[in-house]
Amino acid sequence: MDNLQKKKVSDVLCDMGKYMVTVVPFSYFLSDKPDMLYVVIGMSVFGILFILFGLYFAKYGKDASTTTSGQKKKIRILKNSVFVVEEEKVSN
Repeated sequence: MDNLQKKKVSDVLCDMGKYMVTVVPFSYFLSDKPDMLYVVIGMSVFGILFILFGLYFAKYGKDASTTTSGQKKKIRILKNSVFVVEEEKVSN
């Protein structure tokens, strides 16, 4: 997987984890269903695991993406707030 895919996977895992930690336990709590305590505890544990895996992927993707291309970008402002980005190669 490349860095962009790792970032997307981490975002999806964190979003699913947040959903599992908040929405599912609250909906079971408010609906007053039997054995609600087991569902709330189970979903909270799995939601926290999803968040931790998402944070792991985010960290792993961030560490690998620190390489630079060696190009400078020059930004020129034209009329009516139009920006032009020009890339310059840096000779070493």
